[in-house]
Amino acid sequence: MIRFLQISDIHFKDKDGNDDEYLQMKSKFIDDIELCQRSKGKIDYVLICGDIAFSGLDREYKVAREFIGSICDKAKCDQVFLVPGNHDKKWSVYQRMRQAMRDYLLKGKSLKLLFESKVYEPMAVGTLYTPFKQYYKLAEEKLCISDVASKALVFPESEQKGEVAEFVSIDKMYWTQDLGEIKGFHLYIHGSNTSLLSDRDDGDSRTLEKEKHLQVLPLQCYNIEAKSDEIHILMLHHPMSEIYEGKKIETDIDSRFKLQFYGHVHKQSSAVDGAIKIYSGALQPEEEEINEYFPVYNVIELDVVKLEGKPVLKVDVFCRKWNGTEFVEFKGETKTGANALTIDLTKNDSWERTVSSTGITNDKTDFALPEMHINPFDVKTRFIRCGRERTIIKKMYGDTFDKITSNRTKYLYFLKQVDVDGRIIELDEILKKYDK
Repeated sequence: MIRFLQISDIHFKDKDGNDDEYLQMKSKFIDDIELCQRSKGKIDYVLICGDIAFSGLDREYKVAREFIGSICDKAKCDQVFLVPGNHDKKWSVYQRMRQAMRDYLLKGKSLKLLFESKVYEPMAVGTLYTPFKQYYKLAEEKLCISDVASKALVFPESEQKGEVAEFVSIDKMYWTQDLGEIKGFHLYIHGSNTSLLSDRDDGDSRTLEKEKHLQVLPLQCYNIEAKSDEIHILMLHHPMSEIYEGKKIETDIDSRFKLQFYGHVHKQSSAVDGAIKIYSGALQPEEEEINEYFPVYNVIELDVVKLEGKPVLKVDVFCRKWNGTEFVEFKGETKTGANALTIDLTKNDSWERTVSSTGITNDKTDFALPEMHINPFDVKTRFIRCGRERTIIKKMYGDTFDKITSNRTKYLYFLKQVDVDGRIIELDEILKKYDK
């Protein structure tokens, strides 16, 4: 079993003390996480589905870092996955250029051609990512940054000459982390940016007004290969209802990602609809929304169970809401036990061997196994915090990465190469020696 804590739409401003209307709620939220952790067990991963900041400013992420640190401390978890939302963007950066591109990019073929041309037109693609620079500094710390976003960090924030990165064809526009194996299935989590075109003219698909527009999610932002012995999880900020040609994209996404996490809508809901989809309400609704929405968060348990001779992905959602005084169970949105969300998985040789190894021949709904093999993301996190990063890089790759000047970028490129070369077990063994 894997346990997630999911929040979204924190909308951090640089407020503190008496100016913070959510001061009491946040304090009670942290206390409630500790209670949940004690009653349910260790939280494996914290998921933040966008809108961490309010306007993409560095000082807002300073406040957010402290709060995320408190969450991790109480949840007994320091592994965080996140994606950006429309509030994680500085709308003033390349505003004129992005506005000129917007209507053109809302035509499917134009969007496809632009992102296919990133190798030849890096500035055009980079300008869409540069307004998220402050967000991506945080994302880089959490190993949740795509190749393209990482390179776009060196783009200037104004239309002046400056250093511009060069993209290559294999640079991905989504991030991926390998979470290891669970009961015969390999588990991966991915995140992407649905806010590339976001600006003051964002529209709502239900009441799309003239001169307003939807968001875009090009194929390159989720184009993964999903095999029968794998479970893929996707994190996005905007739901498909807010995406241009969202219905068409949703069908494609559902065929690849069995479990999907979203934010943005500020209202909690979850359902099985082509895949398991969980839309987190806002932890901090905007001031004008307080009478309509309330703070909410989820604790989510993921497992693979055996049902009628087949493997099934089972997701329990424990939802908590703020009632103005404390956090309590949100009964209408808590879906556990017989009401848990389930979706069939494809039988495969790895799962068959796993079931066979337990000696189970009947259709029990669960089977006991060691939960996971080596967790690659855990290994990478240990590397980032080990204090001997340069020594380990030299040991494994010599002077290959010496010319990369930023240590953080050097470490990310090293970890990417470890993935490509299949050397994660070797890195784990080296870290174990230093742990001693």
